Amino acid sequence: MSNHDGLDLFFSQPQNQMPTAWEPVGGDRTRWRLTRPVVGPEPEIDAPYPLLATIGTDDTKGTWLLNLEGLHVAIGGDPTMAQDLTRHITAGTLLNPWSQTVRVDCLGIAHELHPVDPARVSIHDPDDDLQDVRNHLELTADRAEHYEVDAATGRVHGTGDDAWPARLVIAGTDTEHTRRIADMISADPSRVSAAIVMTPPDHDPAGLPSLRLQLTPGGRVRVGDIGLDLVAVGLTADEATGIGMLCAAAADHSDTPVPSHDVDDPQDVRHYIDRSGALLQEHRATQEQEPPQAPETAVHHGGSTLVRIHDAAHRDTSSVLQAPVQDYLAGAATTESDLHQIAPAVTQQTRDSIAHADPTLDDDLEAWNNPDSRRARLRLLGPVKAQTFGVPQSHTKAFLTEILAYLALHPDGVSSDQLAEAVGTSRKKARDYVSTIRAWLGTDPVTGQLHLPHADDVRRHDGVKVYRLSGVLVDADLFKRLHARGVSCGPEGLQDLMAAMRLVTGQPFDQLRPQGWGWLFTGTERHDQYLVVGIGTVAHLVTVHSLQTMNLEQARWAAQVARKADPYAETPNLDLAAIAIAEGRPRDSANHLRAHVRDRTDDDGPPPDLSARTQEILDRHPHWLTGNDAAAS
Repeated sequence: MSNHDGLDLFFSQPQNQMPTAWEPVGGDRTRWRLTRPVVGPEPEIDAPYPLLATIGTDDTKGTWLLNLEGLHVAIGGDPTMAQDLTRHITAGTLLNPWSQTVRVDCLGIAHELHPVDPARVSIHDPDDDLQDVRNHLELTADRAEHYEVDAATGRVHGTGDDAWPARLVIAGTDTEHTRRIADMISADPSRVSAAIVMTPPDHDPAGLPSLRLQLTPGGRVRVGDIGLDLVAVGLTADEATGIGMLCAAAADHSDTPVPSHDVDDPQDVRHYIDRSGALLQEHRATQEQEPPQAPETAVHHGGSTLVRIHDAAHRDTSSVLQAPVQDYLAGAATTESDLHQIAPAVTQQTRDSIAHADPTLDDDLEAWNNPDSRRARLRLLGPVKAQTFGVPQSHTKAFLTEILAYLALHPDGVSSDQLAEAVGTSRKKARDYVSTIRAWLGTDPVTGQLHLPHADDVRRHDGVKVYRLSGVLVDADLFKRLHARGVSCGPEGLQDLMAAMRLVTGQPFDQLRPQGWGWLFTGTERHDQYLVVGIGTVAHLVTVHSLQTMNLEQARWAAQVARKADPYAETPNLDLAAIAIAEGRPRDSANHLRAHVRDRTDDDGPPPDLSARTQEILDRHPHWLTGNDAAAS
């Protein structure tokens, strides 16, 4: 049981000795309490009780967990509540950190949870003979007898050369095969490292269960004959399905295209880019328009070596990356597909259109970088922070900053109803908050007008009165505009891309107001992820260019900024390995790749398979992982 007093363990038999952190409660030594957390490094042992499952809470809010290992548990009473508790036990076993080695076998119930971890969940037909489970029981019991230990002791002490995994059978059906499993567990409970939980449809469990859980229509669970009467935990079939879908989505690492802004006006720069700032496909040069890679002449511009194409038919089409593709592939952690995506060829017409659609970019960037400018600013590319010059708001700034960000990320404006729904308040309060923000932002020194005009003065294209910011500088907006102009301007665009990277100070939308910002993470528009994609794209482009021109300090800076913005991304780690190779540090490159790419895992499981892109890069540069020079290999 876990409650405000600590963690209590209840034993069926008295325990004469426990680790020093545990203290007996009462005189019979069947209840022991841990009142303070155990500090220090985690021991290198398996969890002793992997089948520990939550079953309910008492009336003092204490949470009760039951060690299922070695038990034949019969769940009866109200059929709906019994099935809900059974699903909850199944889900907990799949998700609890101490249960990650448990394999679960489901018959007739809880199949909705298979997507949570398909490698650990087996869905059986009702008449399956469960031979694999029987093999587990026999093998584990034989090992325990051989080593003269029970399964829990074997786990804690690492007895033998193999692990002591557990098995959980969840049965919504009563067959001769499930009864046989129950009998095998009951015959040797401490050694088989398994449990069976039965919720048969007639709710009259066969055999002699080790423990009965009786569910009431009111949602309470009575635990055997030990006097426990708890509020039962449970999951409906729909809830279990939702958990399965969520876990499946989390395990799906395939890329989803960044959506466009869906803006038809060519006088708006958003017409040309997606929500990360990358050029839309229709505004990239076609294959016929792309410049050839020869003949060419090397020229120097701003300390960088550029390449000029002499073919007159393609002079109006260019890319930021001008060297032959093979030159970039030889030294950078990139692919040909990457190069076409991050540095597309762009026609002069598109270049001019983007410039005409964003005539104030240079002035806005200068104002952002000018500490004396009194234009309101909002930082989203790192810890979220607002700087305003209106009426100070010292006690509600975090909440107002969230609303300001919502307005900034909806540049076409939002109605009072939209704002109220987004922040979870009434329409009246939303209007009051807007008034406060309007005073907080003050006026735009460029126009002399309010940074947040009154809704009566602003109408959206559909005629609805809206709140729409005016003249507020937002780093995310500047980043996307610089990204767009940078990739459209050929080699000269590198300066814009560098300026965009200098706006990034950390992970986008970091240090948010606790319990706030639900609209950012629950909606269909994931602005935080769009910006992560944009930062990764620009950083990789700068790194690839810098490696090719041997500006290694600049390459490392770009890769480190990308890594700060997205600590779990492979691309910046691959880039850093390529930089180490260019600096003559092959051993550092190999160590970095092993730690952060090849052997990295985000949980207690084995490292996941490498992506096709990463595998292609490492196949092209096998010496990066060996720590040897390319020439030597």
